[in-house]
Order: sequence, then C-alpha cells, then structure tokens
Amino acid sequence: MPRETIDSILEEEIQVDVAILDEPATVEFEFELDCSSTVTVCLSSLGINSREEFDDSHDQAEAREMLADDYEIVWTEDGEYYLQEDTFICQSSEERYHTDVERMVINRHGDCISVHEEGDDYVYCEDTQETYLDDDAASANDVHWCSGCEETRCSEHHDFDECENGDDNEGETFNNSSSPWRGMNNDKYSRGKGISSTTFSNMNGMRYTFGVEIETSDGRVQDYDDLNCSAVNDGSISGKEYVTGVLVGDSGLSMLKKICDRVNDNCSISSSCGIHVHIGGATFNRRFTIMATHLGLMLQDEMFSMLPPSRASNSYCKKIPTKHEEMNFNNYKEHLADLIYSSATLDKNNNKKSRLGRYPTKRYTWLNMVGYSQENGHNTIEFRPHSASMNYVKIRNWVLICMAFTSFVENHQRRIWEARKLPGGIKLDEVLRTSLGDTLGGQISRYVESRKSVFEGAN
Repeated sequence: MPRETIDSILEEEIQVDVAILDEPATVEFEFELDCSSTVTVCLSSLGINSREEFDDSHDQAEAREMLADDYEIVWTEDGEYYLQEDTFICQSSEERYHTDVERMVINRHGDCISVHEEGDDYVYCEDTQETYLDDDAASANDVHWCSGCEETRCSEHHDFDECENGDDNEGETFNNSSSPWRGMNNDKYSRGKGISSTTFSNMNGMRYTFGVEIETSDGRVQDYDDLNCSAVNDGSISGKEYVTGVLVGDSGLSMLKKICDRVNDNCSISSSCGIHVHIGGATFNRRFTIMATHLGLMLQDEMFSMLPPSRASNSYCKKIPTKHEEMNFNNYKEHLADLIYSSATLDKNNNKKSRLGRYPTKRYTWLNMVGYSQENGHNTIEFRPHSASMNYVKIRNWVLICMAFTSFVENHQRRIWEARKLPGGIKLDEVLRTSLGDTLGGQISRYVESRKSVFEGAN
C-alpha cells in the first residue's frame, strides 16, 4: 500500500478519535421534584451534571427550557419544580402553579375559571356555595355583602332589606370596616382609613397587612363613624369584640391608635378577654407552614413568658404540641394533617380546598394557620395568645412582634431549618432584630424583656 494512502487513513482515524474526545460526557442524574418524586435527566450539553450544579447555575433559563421540552418538568411561580401534568396556568394572573393551589371561581360573566388558591379578593357565598373572583364578579352574579347578617348573600335566596333594616339590637353591633381593593388610589381617604400608606417607617419597611381583634367584657363604642372597625358578638366573652379592617403601614398604625383610644374610653376588659392579630400578604404555602411551625415551637415558651400565666392554660390559644418537632420534608403531610385538619394525612378531603367551617377546632392554637389552609378562611396567619388590653403601645408592639415572626419565616427558612435541632434554637431577640433592624428591633426586644420581668416566677 502506498505511503500516502497509509498516512491518509491514519490522519482520518486521529481526527475521529479527537472528535470523540471533544464530545461532552453524557451524564444522567436524578432531578428531585418538589412532590418528593424524581426524574432521570441529562443536561450535560449545558455543562450541568448534578442537581447541585443546576441549583448553583447563575442562568437557569436555558436549563429550565430543556427540562420543559425534553422531560415536561416545569417551574412554578412558587419557585418549585413539578411535572407539567401536575400544574396549571392561573387564568387571572397567567402564572403557573401546582394543582394543589388550584381553585375554581366564577368570573363576572358567570364562567368558571381556574385561578391560584391564595387570591385575596375571592368572595364565597353560602347561598350559592360558589366562590367568585372578586367583589365585581360577585355583584355581577347578584351576590352581595349583607351588613345585617355580616355574610355574603345571594338576592335570590336572601331579603336584604328585611335583614339590614330590622332590629339592630340598640346599635350594639356595627360594621364600619374598610379593606384595600384592587385599583384603589393611595389618596387621603384610603390613608385616613388606614387601608393604604405612603410610609412604613414604624415597621422597618415591612408591607404586610394587619388586623386586630380587641375583646371586651363591658361597655360599647357608639361614636364610630371615623373608625375602620366593626363591633361583633363573640360567644366567648360578655362584651363586644372590636375588629379592625385590613390595615397597612404607618397609616394603619394611626388608625389602630384611634380605635384603641376609643375602645379604652368606652369599654372595660377582664381576664377572659384577649387580643388576636392577623398578618396578611405573605406567601402562605406548605413550606411556610412547616417553617412557621418549627419557629413557633422554638419561640412559644418565650412568647408566653411575657404574658400572664393564665394565657398558657387558655383553651383558646393552646401551645403547639411538641410532637411536631419531628416534622421534616418526608413526613410533613402527616404532621400538617394533624396540626391543621385533625386528620391522619393530607388527601383529597384534607387540603387547601377543604371547607372547615367557621370555628374549626385547630384554630385555637396560639399560632393559627387554619385560615389560609382552607378554602373559606382568611388568607392570614393569626396570633392568639396576647392577654386582654386596650393599650395602644402594647397592642402595637404585639403587632410588630407578629410581623417580625412572619417576615423571619418568609425570609430565613434555612436558618430555621438548621436551628430546629440545635441547643437553644432561635430566640425572639434574633427574630426582632433581623426583621425590624437593630434600632426598632432592639426597642421591641427590651419591651419583651420588661414584660418577662413582670411575670418572672409566675409562668
């Protein structure tokens, strides 16, 4: 064979060998989904050979596109990964979510559409047993709020005139509450009601909404036209419960002070009364509930140490059972089912689409997460342990403590997860200073210590 032919064959073989060496190695790895299952994937062409490398990648857009195209794995607005068949597109926000937060609601045209579970504006009507997209959709379908029975009712089933104009029990109850609404202007009226605000300096910039329930034993507020609150009956107390509207920012705190001062001037309280605070505007999902439970377990003894001893034994604000300290991402379904739904596990009858009634038993834990965990509840987390008070400073400080707790759960989940097994865990001072800053957080922390000293030895 001629020398030229031999050289040509060798050169071709070398080129082939080089080409083979230049090809990236094909590496498959298990991509864990947020539903605890895994899918075998290969992202070697993008230089990604493990889930850790995927998570550490600065630009995941191309990798997410490949996961969607080749493996039908999609990324949701909650920052989690699922099979596409287990997700849906919200027809209101046009964003993708897991089907466990899917909700069917009625729009203003009477059509049933799929939306995200945690919308703030959804309206449920007992008469029609339907949920509506917002107040406009409810009104378009002849469903309205009745101030007489304080429920959303349907004109086809309810006589509004007779209900609203009947005996008002000498004006003992009233509904003068206002809440933010979609498209609301941040004007003088809304700021005056505390439902919008241009400043948030007195809460270190946190923009959570908040509401307060003040229980009383006697007396009655009669001059309430300028207040954003309602007076309602509560079977657990002898007086009225004054419930604020949905408040926000510094304007909300100003309205809260006005309400506290008015209640203080006209009412009295007893040891059977309490203060309940609702915080809204957080991302309330299962991960939040898991982390809130662990932080609550670490802080609950300290929380109760700043309150009268009777609060620790109060049946309306029980401590979180310590058995839930064992909750992790493998067994959380059993723990949340017990903690929220009084059930053995999460299933089609016990989940965020469940309807638990107006007074479910599990709401009487000091950290009440039942509201946002059911279809017909408030989309808030409720803090129930504070003792009776009409004092604005005490109530404001408690609102800030509740906000700081909520912010810490949202923004420091790794710290909570790592601390849950450490001696000492997390202290309230860390939560306050992290969420409220050293200046404001330090002030509230010193207030907490002063309250502890009042009840030292009694708890």
